[in-house]
Amino acid sequence: MLDILYHFLFGFVCFLERNLGRMNFNADTLVPGCIAYGLVVLLLHWKMRRLCRKCGRAWSFGSSFLVVLLLPAVFGISFLVPGVMLQLQALAAGR
Repeated sequence: MLDILYHFLFGFVCFLERNLGRMNFNADTLVPGCIAYGLVVLLLHWKMRRLCRKCGRAWSFGSSFLVVLLLPAVFGISFLVPGVMLQLQALAAGR
């Protein structure tokens, strides 16, 4: 039972060791992605500032930045879910 608990809690480390080496970072996709991300921050800020002004509230750039930080968080979570699934499959198979 302790082995199962250990793999369930810390199995993501093994998952990352196996899979991070397979990832490659390419400037051809990273640069446009960062530019698009910056444009989304600006667009969100502009839209929310207009919406809040109509409601008599204030919207700061910090608020826009914090809302847009949800995207990397959700992206990170999207890596955790398959990792948990693979760990559960490995535990079920007895590896």
